[in-house]
Amino acid sequence: MPPAKIPLGKALGKQYQDFGRNLLKNGVKVVFASDYVGVDADAERARRYEIWWRTQTFDSNFQVLKQMTSTAGEMLAMSGNRNPYKDGKLGVIEVGAYADILLVEGTGLSFGIDYSSIGFEATDSPGDDGAASGMFRVFGAWELIGRGTRDTGVLVFKGENRHCHPESPDLG
Repeated sequence: MPPAKIPLGKALGKQYQDFGRNLLKNGVKVVFASDYVGVDADAERARRYEIWWRTQTFDSNFQVLKQMTSTAGEMLAMSGNRNPYKDGKLGVIEVGAYADILLVEGTGLSFGIDYSSIGFEATDSPGDDGAASGMFRVFGAWELIGRGTRDTGVLVFKGENRHCHPESPDLG
């Protein structure tokens, strides 16, 4: 944002600080969608800012997560013939739904995966002024002995890869 626009941005933020809370209070379904164009780094920065802004105006990371998943799936299902996901529900965890989580019954194996990424940028630095890193994890448990009884033998596991993004784009 150009420095001359910062006071206007702050004033608008203060004026509309209850915007998200008022939408939810009045039963408006809110979803997250992006249609940014231009340089990839600029679009990514705008998406990150919008996610942060939503956590401020909707008071909850959980509410923002719902906007990106279950509420978005619910609204997409309302698009009729334009809905490309006709073979199952989207944004829910249930049998037959489209999902990034797979639950398998009968094996005693349960697991999850996650990925976290973070970036920092300094406004004034004698060296590099930005850095970014990520972490990929796989974790779970495998109930090997006595499944369905009180006396079980469980193998619990966690694998983690922490890494630097050496060619991080400008995060500012």
